[in-house]
Amino acid sequence: MQIKNLNSWKWLDYNELESTNDEALRLSENEDKLIVTSKVQTKGKGRLGRKWESFDGNLFMSILMTWSMSENNALVFIISVALQQTVKKILPQANVKIKWPNDVLVNDKKISGILIEAREQGKVVIGIGVNIKKSPQGENIIYPTTSLFEEGINIDRVDFMKNFISSFEEIKDVYLKKGMAEIIKIWQAEAKGIGEKIKIKLLNNEKIGVFKGIDNNGRLILDISDNTEVFNAGDVFFTRKKN
Repeated sequence: MQIKNLNSWKWLDYNELESTNDEALRLSENEDKLIVTSKVQTKGKGRLGRKWESFDGNLFMSILMTWSMSENNALVFIISVALQQTVKKILPQANVKIKWPNDVLVNDKKISGILIEAREQGKVVIGIGVNIKKSPQGENIIYPTTSLFEEGINIDRVDFMKNFISSFEEIKDVYLKKGMAEIIKIWQAEAKGIGEKIKIKLLNNEKIGVFKGIDNNGRLILDISDNTEVFNAGDVFFTRKKN
């Protein structure tokens, strides 16, 4: 493990961890502005209890910081905007969009994931996985995936992480100065599928309707047969347009 500094952050870079989130949580009592990364991650965690496939060369990182639990929802959108803008800077020629709530898509394929875990004493851990070199494939993958390398960009995990931290600081400052409304405005400008028909898969059923954006709490707004419904969680799928 190497101890470094990145801007105002303490940065711990490991050769191998089971989970960067678990390590950040373990250290949370004595740290309050920490980045944890690892070259290898053996038990990565995704949303809704799913496993995060952790291939060599990809980015596995967790950010530990002081943050009000009442504002944790805003972090989902701050992080997703920062990730989208980081990828867009690296891949300016690509179609880089956000899929609600926080997945970044490159040419309509998922390239990243986020898992936020709150901690007591006003601290939070943000786990971020980015497909730098390789993307998972197979029947257990519910949405098409890609990696930066597969899209023609050769960058390593550390360079990407440094670019991301810069974007994250910028977007976080926008939130602190202008509030959630400004973050929602930026997010919606970069979101995929607003105004189009989508399907949202829930725990026990699914809904189809027109995606109208998100409300002030980041909930997805769906118009279904002249009725409006809002959703806190679910998996979004976009309907294919006919030629």
